[in-house]
Amino acid sequence: MGKAVAVDEEHVKDDMDGLYSRSPELRFSHKLAERKRRKEMKDLFEELKNVLPVDKTLKTSKWAILTKAVEYVSLLRDRDQSMEQELISLKQQLESLKK
Repeated sequence: MGKAVAVDEEHVKDDMDGLYSRSPELRFSHKLAERKRRKEMKDLFEELKNVLPVDKTLKTSKWAILTKAVEYVSLLRDRDQSMEQELISLKQQLESLKK
């Protein structure tokens, strides 16, 4: 039984070595891709922060930016629905005045 466990541990070790034995070129390209992804995310958060009605001078966490964005989208959605209702009402008033 002790041998079977040793073989299994060795097999697991070989599998793990395979996961982490990337070539230097692959590690380098992965590092560049990850760096590019992080920069793009940072730029998008900054762009989102700039279009939100928040104080631009304050340092804002990503969590706060996303929370404010959700709140702002909800506000805009409510405003849009309200304006749609007002438009319908105004159209009805116009029609009744035409008669």
